[in-house]
Amino acid sequence: MLEELEEELVSNCREVLLICGGRQVNGGEWRDSMLGVTVARGRRYMGCVVRGVKPELEDASTDACIVYRGTTVRVANVSRVQVLEQDEEATIVKHDDYVYVYPTQLIKEIEEEYIKPIMRGGVPLNPGLLLIGPPGTGKTSMLKILADSVGFSRVEVTADQVLSKYVGESEQRLRKIIDDAFEREPSIIIVDDVEWLMVSREFAEGRELWRYSMFQVLADGIDRVRRERRAVLIAAATNVNTEVLDIALRRHGRFGEPKVIPPPTSTMLAKWITHAAQHVPWIRELAGKVGLDKLREFVAQAAYGGNSMSEVETALRKWLLEGKPKPLTSPTSGFRRVFMPKPIDNDVTACIRNTIGAIVDKAGKVILRPVINITQGAEALLEALLANSLTMLKQVALVPTDSLKVRETLTMAKLLGASVIVNEWSIIERYPVDVLEAPVPVFIVTTVPQPYASSLPTINLFPCTTPTKTMQIQDALQTLVRVAAEYYGVHTDERKPIRLGTEASDAVHLVKLAQLMRNMRFPDVNAAVSRLKEAA
Repeated sequence: MLEELEEELVSNCREVLLICGGRQVNGGEWRDSMLGVTVARGRRYMGCVVRGVKPELEDASTDACIVYRGTTVRVANVSRVQVLEQDEEATIVKHDDYVYVYPTQLIKEIEEEYIKPIMRGGVPLNPGLLLIGPPGTGKTSMLKILADSVGFSRVEVTADQVLSKYVGESEQRLRKIIDDAFEREPSIIIVDDVEWLMVSREFAEGRELWRYSMFQVLADGIDRVRRERRAVLIAAATNVNTEVLDIALRRHGRFGEPKVIPPPTSTMLAKWITHAAQHVPWIRELAGKVGLDKLREFVAQAAYGGNSMSEVETALRKWLLEGKPKPLTSPTSGFRRVFMPKPIDNDVTACIRNTIGAIVDKAGKVILRPVINITQGAEALLEALLANSLTMLKQVALVPTDSLKVRETLTMAKLLGASVIVNEWSIIERYPVDVLEAPVPVFIVTTVPQPYASSLPTINLFPCTTPTKTMQIQDALQTLVRVAAEYYGVHTDERKPIRLGTEASDAVHLVKLAQLMRNMRFPDVNAAVSRLKEAA
């Protein structure tokens, strides 16, 4: 390869100084694979950037240098990221002695839209990257992992570093941090909880002058990346509704549309715990005490509840310290996810799915009932049936758990393309416009008082009509019991029919049985039915 290179390029550079991970690398590792590779100043190679050159001749006019046998190259392996497993759904990575899991599609989108353009010497269409998701989903950790995986400098920005009570000092501090990132390119500026910096004028609360000056510093930094074609990515993370963030920064060419990091799915957590038990000492210790299968079952249940990675990790640490697991409470994200681990697919559930699917397609808002004569108390049964149908439709569903975070839940549903299940009428009373005009399907499964209900259609799942027949709830009883049992983790035997009571009261008994299975643990359906009959 060297024989093909022009002699003048070989002779004009005696030493190449490499900057890796934002620091000049000193000493030690030689890379034979680099021999014969052209390295231009300002271009990246193997996670490093050529920051300085020492030309052989004082008047050398070229920036180009060649890495060859006569050139001293000081380089170290700066990548601390190891990909343990990657498939279509999940990417498992080890970083700084811990194991993380992220959606593969999200990782690939960020690599293609942001990292690769910078590595090729270009600028992404949006020089800013905005990540949104519930607390504890690992947004900031993902940015650090991306930076370290490609050798970019990490410049982290927090409110404590920047904000000052003195006029103009906050802006100076922020400008200095951004300038430092440009000096250390290729780099990623990481702004955590960015709402303190990107708050819109509607939420500035009288601080309009301060808000505008801080906004201008950040906007100038983004525009400078594009104008000077610099290898700098400005990345921000937030837990809040994006409507709180300034629209001028969210437009295309700056931050653009946010990327969503949702809570992990059950399969993602199952893969994560398998690798974490091998690479994370305290998780390995817990797995040794209770068994990996129990950990997989525990994290799967956590995923069905919509818990974030940080909530799962906290629960596992408590298990290790206290010697026994504790049920995970509602996640702090303000919602929980609805998901059927093993959807039941037959004529009955297909009929229900078609009814639900028609509502999803139109982003409809409906009051849902199992049958016309059941007007209250059916929340547990309806949630199970919705979970089964929406999982079959490959739809995520969110149930608000915090009345103060309903707007954030609706934003997350919009970003995820999810449906929303409302099981508390107070949510409709408090946020009627937000809920009823949201661009997502909304299923209301709770008792409905007047007059609010008059403007909403009510849909009964039964009788359920297929192209060949019309099914009453009695025709579907065995399947509906199975769906509720599967959703609430109660064993059922398909070979043994369930006897709830007289046909006239089957629907009422089914609703009560679903409530029992939701609120109490039973070894199997027969035990739940016995308890139901005792209560009657």
